[in-house]
Amino acid sequence: MFDYTVIPAKPRPILCLAGKTAGTPGNIGVVQAPVKSGKSTVMEAIMAAIFNVFSLSIDTLGFESENFEGKAVVHLDTEQSPYDHDALVRRAMRRAKVHVTPDWFTSVCLTDFTVTDRLAAFEKILADEARRCGGVFMVLIDGVADLCLDPNDPAEAFALVGRLHALAVDHDCLILLAIHENPGSEAGKTRGHLGSQLERKAETPFRLAKDAATGTTTIWSDRARHGHIPREQGSCFSWSDEAGMHVSRGSASAIKASAKNAKFREEAETAFGDQESLSYSALVESIMKTANLKIDASKKRVQSYCAEGIVSKLIDGSERGTYSLVPARGVSVLTQCKPGV
Repeated sequence: MFDYTVIPAKPRPILCLAGKTAGTPGNIGVVQAPVKSGKSTVMEAIMAAIFNVFSLSIDTLGFESENFEGKAVVHLDTEQSPYDHDALVRRAMRRAKVHVTPDWFTSVCLTDFTVTDRLAAFEKILADEARRCGGVFMVLIDGVADLCLDPNDPAEAFALVGRLHALAVDHDCLILLAIHENPGSEAGKTRGHLGSQLERKAETPFRLAKDAATGTTTIWSDRARHGHIPREQGSCFSWSDEAGMHVSRGSASAIKASAKNAKFREEAETAFGDQESLSYSALVESIMKTANLKIDASKKRVQSYCAEGIVSKLIDGSERGTYSLVPARGVSVLTQCKPGV
């Protein structure tokens, strides 16, 4: 009941992404993505962030979390085989640079349980771990749709979401749920009435999208209650054979800027050819030919090359100056880089 004389304490963030609040106690969150786009990898990274009790420098794909009180962390896998479930937890340990899991961590594979038995098993595990650890910090369920018979049944879906939300409130914890998006859904529509209700109730719905050409996955949340993360500012990761796991690749905006810089450098190197320097008019003409651009676009390209530190203007007394290519690993010496008109 509302009481204007009592102001509740502001919820403490227990999960952050890119420095923004992504999860608080008493809430449910969602990790949603098309098939094989990295949902389990995100769960693994969040586990590693929680395992990182000594604040080591590790790659958690942009996630941060600290279980100061040593309350229970419960991970349930309803989708993968026992071998893959085991491998996921071991990758989280390796990512966190730990040799054993903390005493307050429990991970159970429920793939071989019947649908009707999974929810009951989960509630028992949760109650047991809450008693053992003096409370619950976070729950991660990899495959929430496997807790119901039909995600398209509104009565069953609403009841399941309501029960999970009630458990989050009762245990003052965050319950994070992984679910598939419908194939081809640009808007991120998740499975059935279950997905729709989770979208309405989730504090933070994390969306994942994988670039088929580069294999890079972006994490963002543009419908979050507390920490809005636009897609262009999302965290990115991809598989590394060298590391034997997915690793961070920076923000989406930084990757885009890097690709733009690489494209402009390739254009500029082609325009200069074997010439060490070119006059402004010669450079514009060369860009028109090699990049197949019109004169105005080529003039703008010169400005862009300068702004990106790819080309520098030499002070030689000429009206429009002479331009030279900055070595790829060199230091830009931009001076008065404003081409004439």
